[in-house]
Amino acid sequence: PRPGPLDNPLVVLPGAARLPHALAAAGRQAAHLLAPVGLSADYGWRVIDPERPAPALAVAGGLLAAAALAGALAWAWRRRRAAAAPLVLAAGAALLTSNLLVLGDAAMADRFLLLPLAGLATALAVALPARPPAAVPLLLGGMALAWGGLTARRHLAFRTTATLMRAAVRAAPDSARAWYGVARAAEDAGDAEGALVACRRAVDLAPFYGQAWSDCALTLADRGDPGEAERWARTALRLDPGDALAWNNLGVVLHRAGRPAEAAAAFARAVALRPDFDRARRNLAELRAGLRGAGGGSANR
Repeated sequence: PRPGPLDNPLVVLPGAARLPHALAAAGRQAAHLLAPVGLSADYGWRVIDPERPAPALAVAGGLLAAAALAGALAWAWRRRRAAAAPLVLAAGAALLTSNLLVLGDAAMADRFLLLPLAGLATALAVALPARPPAAVPLLLGGMALAWGGLTARRHLAFRTTATLMRAAVRAAPDSARAWYGVARAAEDAGDAEGALVACRRAVDLAPFYGQAWSDCALTLADRGDPGEAERWARTALRLDPGDALAWNNLGVVLHRAGRPAEAAAAFARAVALRPDFDRARRNLAELRAGLRGAGGGSANR
Protein backbone atom coordinates (compact mmCIF):
# COMPACT_ATOMS: atom_id res chain seq x y z
CA PRO A 1 0.00 0.00 0.00
CA ARG A 2 1.03 3.59 -0.63
CA PRO A 3 2.62 5.15 2.46
CA GLY A 4 0.77 7.97 4.19
CA PRO A 5 2.07 11.48 4.85
CA LEU A 6 2.97 10.64 8.46
CA ASP A 7 5.33 7.93 7.21
CA ASN A 8 6.60 9.70 4.13
CA PRO A 9 5.63 13.37 3.74
CA LEU A 10 6.89 13.29 0.14
CA VAL A 11 3.73 11.43 -0.97
CA VAL A 12 1.85 14.73 -1.08
CA LEU A 13 4.24 16.13 -3.72
CA PRO A 14 4.29 15.47 -7.47
CA GLY A 15 7.44 13.93 -8.91
CA ALA A 16 9.26 17.11 -9.95
CA ALA A 17 8.53 18.92 -6.68
CA ARG A 18 9.60 15.83 -4.72
CA LEU A 19 13.15 15.79 -6.14
CA PRO A 20 14.74 18.59 -4.04
CA HIS A 21 13.14 17.23 -0.86
CA ALA A 22 14.40 13.72 -1.66
CA LEU A 23 17.89 15.13 -2.25
CA ALA A 24 17.67 17.04 1.04
CA ALA A 25 16.69 13.85 2.86
CA ALA A 26 19.62 12.06 1.21
CA GLY A 27 21.94 14.83 2.38
CA ARG A 28 20.71 14.49 5.94
CA GLN A 29 21.13 10.71 5.74
CA ALA A 30 24.71 11.16 4.56
CA ALA A 31 25.38 13.58 7.41
CA HIS A 32 24.00 11.03 9.90
CA LEU A 33 26.24 8.40 8.37
CA LEU A 34 29.33 10.51 8.92
CA ALA A 35 28.28 11.92 12.30
CA PRO A 36 25.48 9.89 13.92
CA VAL A 37 24.17 12.64 16.17
CA GLY A 38 20.65 14.03 16.42
CA LEU A 39 19.10 10.67 15.59
CA SER A 40 15.36 10.33 16.05
CA ALA A 41 12.78 7.56 16.12
CA ASP A 42 10.82 9.47 13.46
CA TYR A 43 11.62 11.66 10.47
CA GLY A 44 8.07 12.12 9.25
CA TRP A 45 5.63 14.97 8.93
CA ARG A 46 7.01 18.43 9.77
CA VAL A 47 10.50 17.02 10.31
CA ILE A 48 10.64 16.86 6.53
CA ASP A 49 8.15 19.57 5.66
CA PRO A 50 6.78 19.37 2.10
CA GLU A 51 5.00 22.70 2.52
CA ARG A 52 8.28 24.60 2.73
CA PRO A 53 11.20 24.78 0.27
CA ALA A 54 13.79 22.06 0.75
CA PRO A 55 16.77 23.38 2.80
CA ALA A 56 19.45 24.43 0.33
CA LEU A 57 22.29 23.13 2.51
CA ALA A 58 20.70 19.70 2.79
CA VAL A 59 20.05 19.59 -0.98
CA ALA A 60 23.70 20.47 -1.59
CA GLY A 61 24.67 17.71 0.84
CA GLY A 62 22.61 15.19 -1.13
CA LEU A 63 24.23 16.24 -4.40
CA LEU A 64 27.69 16.12 -2.82
CA ALA A 65 27.06 12.63 -1.38
CA ALA A 66 25.91 11.38 -4.79
CA ALA A 67 28.95 12.91 -6.49
CA ALA A 68 31.31 11.46 -3.87
CA LEU A 69 29.83 7.98 -4.28
CA ALA A 70 30.00 8.21 -8.07
CA GLY A 71 33.63 9.38 -7.84
CA ALA A 72 34.51 6.52 -5.50
CA LEU A 73 32.93 4.02 -7.91
CA ALA A 74 34.88 5.46 -10.84
CA TRP A 75 38.14 5.31 -8.85
CA ALA A 76 37.49 1.72 -7.72
CA TRP A 77 36.70 0.60 -11.26
CA ARG A 78 40.02 1.95 -12.51
CA ARG A 79 42.29 1.22 -9.55
CA ARG A 80 40.82 -1.40 -7.21
CA ARG A 81 38.10 -3.51 -8.85
CA ALA A 82 37.46 -5.54 -5.72
CA ALA A 83 36.16 -2.41 -3.99
CA ALA A 84 33.66 -1.69 -6.76
CA ALA A 85 31.15 -4.41 -5.78
CA PRO A 86 30.58 -3.20 -2.19
CA LEU A 87 30.34 0.35 -3.48
CA VAL A 88 27.64 -0.77 -5.91
CA LEU A 89 25.85 -2.33 -2.91
CA ALA A 90 26.10 0.97 -1.02
CA ALA A 91 24.94 3.03 -3.99
CA GLY A 92 22.09 0.68 -4.90
CA ALA A 93 20.75 0.51 -1.36
CA ALA A 94 20.95 4.27 -0.98
CA LEU A 95 19.23 4.85 -4.32
CA LEU A 96 16.37 2.47 -3.56
CA THR A 97 15.60 4.15 -0.24
CA SER A 98 16.20 7.74 -1.37
CA ASN A 99 12.71 8.36 -2.87
CA LEU A 100 14.48 9.57 -6.01
CA LEU A 101 13.20 6.65 -8.10
CA VAL A 102 10.19 5.34 -6.18
CA LEU A 103 8.40 6.38 -3.01
CA GLY A 104 9.45 4.32 -0.01
CA ASP A 105 7.68 3.66 3.26
CA ALA A 106 9.53 6.60 4.86
CA ALA A 107 11.19 9.81 3.75
CA MET A 108 14.30 8.81 5.68
CA ALA A 109 15.07 6.36 8.46
CA ASP A 110 18.14 5.28 10.38
CA ARG A 111 17.60 1.67 9.24
CA PHE A 112 18.17 2.83 5.66
CA LEU A 113 21.83 3.39 6.56
CA LEU A 114 22.60 -0.26 7.30
CA LEU A 115 23.39 -1.55 3.79
CA PRO A 116 25.11 1.65 2.57
CA LEU A 117 27.30 1.61 5.68
CA ALA A 118 28.11 -2.08 5.21
CA GLY A 119 29.04 -1.45 1.58
CA LEU A 120 31.20 1.56 2.37
CA ALA A 121 32.98 -0.21 5.23
CA THR A 122 33.70 -3.25 3.05
CA ALA A 123 34.93 -1.07 0.19
CA LEU A 124 37.23 0.81 2.55
CA ALA A 125 38.65 -2.43 3.95
CA VAL A 126 39.31 -3.74 0.45
CA ALA A 127 40.73 -0.47 -0.85
CA LEU A 128 43.27 0.04 1.94
CA PRO A 129 46.78 -1.20 1.13
CA ALA A 130 48.17 -4.12 3.11
CA ARG A 131 50.47 -1.72 4.96
CA PRO A 132 48.68 1.61 5.14
CA PRO A 133 50.44 4.79 6.35
CA ALA A 134 50.66 5.05 10.14
CA ALA A 135 48.10 7.88 10.21
CA VAL A 136 45.36 5.66 8.73
CA PRO A 137 45.04 3.19 11.65
CA LEU A 138 45.15 6.12 14.06
CA LEU A 139 42.37 7.89 12.16
CA LEU A 140 40.22 4.74 11.94
CA GLY A 141 40.83 3.98 15.61
CA GLY A 142 39.76 7.49 16.57
CA MET A 143 36.62 7.18 14.47
CA ALA A 144 35.81 3.82 16.06
CA LEU A 145 36.17 5.28 19.55
CA ALA A 146 34.04 8.30 18.69
CA TRP A 147 31.30 6.27 17.04
CA GLY A 148 31.45 3.71 19.84
CA GLY A 149 30.82 6.47 22.35
CA LEU A 150 27.91 7.80 20.31
CA THR A 151 26.48 4.29 20.07
CA ALA A 152 26.70 3.83 23.84
CA ARG A 153 24.98 7.18 24.37
CA ARG A 154 22.26 6.30 21.85
CA HIS A 155 21.74 2.97 23.59
CA LEU A 156 20.65 4.84 26.73
CA ALA A 157 17.69 6.26 24.80
CA PHE A 158 16.36 2.75 24.24
CA ARG A 159 15.98 1.89 27.93
CA THR A 160 12.21 2.46 27.84
CA THR A 161 9.60 3.75 25.42
CA ALA A 162 9.47 6.96 27.44
CA THR A 163 13.22 7.61 27.16
CA LEU A 164 13.17 6.80 23.44
CA MET A 165 10.30 9.19 22.73
CA ARG A 166 11.80 11.97 24.84
CA ALA A 167 15.05 11.57 22.93
CA ALA A 168 13.08 11.73 19.68
CA VAL A 169 11.38 15.03 20.50
CA ARG A 170 14.71 16.51 21.59
CA ALA A 171 16.23 15.57 18.24
CA ALA A 172 13.11 16.30 16.15
CA PRO A 173 10.76 18.63 18.08
CA ASP A 174 8.51 18.94 15.03
CA SER A 175 7.79 15.20 14.84
CA ALA A 176 4.08 14.52 15.39
CA ARG A 177 4.76 10.81 15.82
CA ALA A 178 7.39 11.44 18.49
CA TRP A 179 5.00 13.67 20.44
CA TYR A 180 2.30 11.01 20.19
CA GLY A 181 4.81 8.51 21.57
CA VAL A 182 5.51 10.88 24.47
CA ALA A 183 1.76 11.09 25.09
CA ARG A 184 1.35 7.32 25.22
CA ALA A 185 4.35 6.92 27.53
CA ALA A 186 2.99 9.63 29.85
CA GLU A 187 -0.42 7.94 29.86
CA ASP A 188 1.17 4.62 30.79
CA ALA A 189 3.01 6.36 33.64
CA GLY A 190 -0.25 7.84 34.95
CA ASP A 191 0.61 11.40 33.90
CA ALA A 192 -2.67 12.43 32.25
CA GLU A 193 -1.77 16.12 32.12
CA GLY A 194 1.56 15.41 30.42
CA ALA A 195 -0.19 13.07 28.01
CA LEU A 196 -2.68 15.76 26.98
CA VAL A 197 0.04 18.37 26.46
CA ALA A 198 1.86 15.94 24.14
CA CYS A 199 -1.40 14.95 22.40
CA ARG A 200 -2.20 18.55 21.60
CA ARG A 201 1.30 19.10 20.25
CA ALA A 202 0.96 16.03 18.02
CA VAL A 203 -2.34 17.11 16.43
CA ASP A 204 -1.16 20.71 16.11
CA LEU A 205 1.75 19.44 14.02
CA ALA A 206 -0.36 16.95 12.05
CA PRO A 207 -4.09 17.79 12.16
CA PHE A 208 -4.85 14.71 10.04
CA TYR A 209 -3.32 12.36 12.65
CA GLY A 210 -6.47 10.33 13.35
CA GLN A 211 -4.86 7.86 15.74
CA ALA A 212 -3.70 10.69 17.99
CA TRP A 213 -7.16 12.31 18.01
CA SER A 214 -8.82 8.99 18.81
CA ASP A 215 -6.48 7.64 21.47
CA CYS A 216 -6.18 10.97 23.25
CA ALA A 217 -9.98 11.13 23.44
CA LEU A 218 -9.71 8.28 25.92
CA THR A 219 -7.26 10.28 28.03
CA LEU A 220 -9.77 13.13 28.14
CA ALA A 221 -12.52 10.70 29.11
CA ASP A 222 -10.33 9.37 31.92
CA ARG A 223 -9.94 12.92 33.19
CA GLY A 224 -13.71 13.36 33.35
CA ASP A 225 -14.09 15.71 30.35
CA PRO A 226 -16.75 13.88 28.28
CA GLY A 227 -17.59 16.77 25.97
CA GLU A 228 -14.01 17.37 24.85
CA ALA A 229 -13.38 13.63 24.70
CA GLU A 230 -16.32 13.18 22.31
CA ARG A 231 -15.10 16.07 20.14
CA TRP A 232 -11.68 14.46 19.79
CA ALA A 233 -13.18 11.03 19.09
CA ARG A 234 -15.50 12.38 16.39
CA THR A 235 -12.66 14.37 14.83
CA ALA A 236 -10.81 11.09 14.35
CA LEU A 237 -13.87 9.61 12.63
CA ARG A 238 -14.26 12.60 10.34
CA LEU A 239 -10.70 11.97 9.24
CA ASP A 240 -11.34 8.24 8.67
CA PRO A 241 -14.95 7.02 8.97
CA GLY A 242 -13.78 3.47 8.27
CA ASP A 243 -11.45 3.23 11.28
CA ALA A 244 -12.84 0.45 13.49
CA LEU A 245 -10.56 1.37 16.41
CA ALA A 246 -11.82 4.96 16.32
CA TRP A 247 -15.43 3.71 16.49
CA ASN A 248 -14.55 1.53 19.46
CA ASN A 249 -12.89 4.46 21.20
CA LEU A 250 -15.95 6.62 20.56
CA GLY A 251 -18.04 3.86 22.14
CA VAL A 252 -15.83 3.93 25.24
CA VAL A 253 -16.14 7.72 25.47
CA LEU A 254 -19.93 7.62 25.09
CA HIS A 255 -20.28 4.83 27.62
CA ARG A 256 -18.28 6.76 30.20
CA ALA A 257 -20.48 9.77 29.49
CA GLY A 258 -23.52 7.73 30.52
CA ARG A 259 -24.91 7.17 27.00
CA PRO A 260 -24.95 3.36 26.69
CA ALA A 261 -27.32 3.12 23.72
CA GLU A 262 -25.13 5.40 21.60
CA ALA A 263 -22.04 3.56 22.84
CA ALA A 264 -23.55 0.23 21.76
CA ALA A 265 -24.17 1.65 18.28
CA ALA A 266 -20.53 2.76 18.05
CA PHE A 267 -19.27 -0.66 19.16
CA ALA A 268 -21.59 -2.33 16.62
CA ARG A 269 -20.16 -0.11 13.88
CA ALA A 270 -16.61 -1.12 14.89
CA VAL A 271 -17.54 -4.81 14.71
CA ALA A 272 -19.25 -4.34 11.34
CA LEU A 273 -16.10 -2.74 9.96
CA ARG A 274 -13.80 -5.37 11.49
CA PRO A 275 -15.59 -8.58 12.46
CA ASP A 276 -12.40 -10.00 14.05
CA PHE A 277 -12.04 -6.99 16.38
CA ASP A 278 -12.29 -8.91 19.65
CA ARG A 279 -12.11 -5.88 21.92
CA ALA A 280 -15.06 -4.18 20.22
CA ARG A 281 -17.05 -7.43 20.17
CA ARG A 282 -16.41 -7.88 23.89
CA ASN A 283 -17.37 -4.28 24.65
CA LEU A 284 -20.58 -4.66 22.66
CA ALA A 285 -21.50 -7.97 24.30
CA GLU A 286 -20.83 -6.68 27.82
CA LEU A 287 -22.73 -3.46 27.19
CA ARG A 288 -25.76 -5.28 25.78
CA ALA A 289 -25.70 -7.69 28.71
CA GLY A 290 -25.57 -4.74 31.08
CA LEU A 291 -28.43 -3.02 29.31
CA ARG A 292 -30.58 -6.13 29.59
CA GLY A 293 -29.77 -6.24 33.29
CA ALA A 294 -30.17 -2.45 33.60
CA GLY A 295 -26.62 -2.27 34.95
CA GLY A 296 -25.08 -0.38 32.02
CA GLY A 297 -22.31 -2.93 31.36
CA SER A 298 -18.65 -2.03 30.98
CA ALA A 299 -16.39 -0.88 28.18
CA ASN A 300 -12.65 -1.25 27.74
CA ARG A 301 -10.14 0.59 25.61
